[in-house]
Amino acid sequence: MSEYLEKVIMATGGHAAPAENLDGEKKEAPEGYHYMPDGTLMRDDAHEGEAAAGDPCWEGYVQVGMKEKDGKMVPNCVPAGDAAIAATAGSKPAPKKDQVKGSSKNAKGSAAGGKSITFSKKVEESLKKKADEHNEKHGDTASKKTSVKTLKAVYRRGAGAFSTSHRPDQNRNSWAMARVNAFLHLLRTGKPKNSKYVTDNDLLPSSHPKSSKKDSAALTASAFDSYLDSQLEVKLLAQDDYVSVEHAIHSFAEYSGLGYDIIPSIRAAWVRGVKAGENPFERASLLATQLYDSPDADLLPKEEI
Repeated sequence: MSEYLEKVIMATGGHAAPAENLDGEKKEAPEGYHYMPDGTLMRDDAHEGEAAAGDPCWEGYVQVGMKEKDGKMVPNCVPAGDAAIAATAGSKPAPKKDQVKGSSKNAKGSAAGGKSITFSKKVEESLKKKADEHNEKHGDTASKKTSVKTLKAVYRRGAGAFSTSHRPDQNRNSWAMARVNAFLHLLRTGKPKNSKYVTDNDLLPSSHPKSSKKDSAALTASAFDSYLDSQLEVKLLAQDDYVSVEHAIHSFAEYSGLGYDIIPSIRAAWVRGVKAGENPFERASLLATQLYDSPDADLLPKEEI
């Protein structure tokens, strides 16, 4: 295990979530609904339509990415333990007895303006490849054509949903990519594999039979592009505006520009703040905004020169 991962896991006490709520009480959602980590309201049965890859590993093992075997890429199945923690640290909530609470007071100027989310190079390349391959086969039909930006929006939603609806054997990337695959299936066939998967219908071309914008025939390409931009923007809010700690940490990771891989680091900074008697929200926010100039820069992967 790398020195970086050891620091992150030690700083979090070996578990993932530092707290369930920022103010000790979750904002109550209407009956039949719940809040997602990104703060959006979703129906309780909406997750039933989210795609998840099948479990490729046997009992007692979990998938941690892919590996090459006999010239082919296959699931990398490892014993559930340190390796699994390293790969998915910060993905699952800790037991309630291990959860800690932060201050409900907002620091002056703690909110920040919006910016576009930055995805890792690997994710960017994967989404571009998927978009290119799909459009090569189906792009001549307007109702089936897609773009990398559209797939980024789907991926972002899948990454956010991971924290509340994932299978134990999935990591954030595989869960988000599975949602992208489900979207592409819907795009090319005209119908989803699961009829309850309707949460990304707003990202379909307006001419698609399942598009929630199909009544807006006059929607211009530039207007739709602007809508996609809004789906890929993240803003740092005042502390009380977050639904939960999970919501805040997820938002910090998106704002950082380093991608979802640093969620464990942000959790670790949060826990350090609690242990030091500081406002953990402010400390985690510093890591997300100042990165390698923050007091918790040691929790980040080594900066590329």
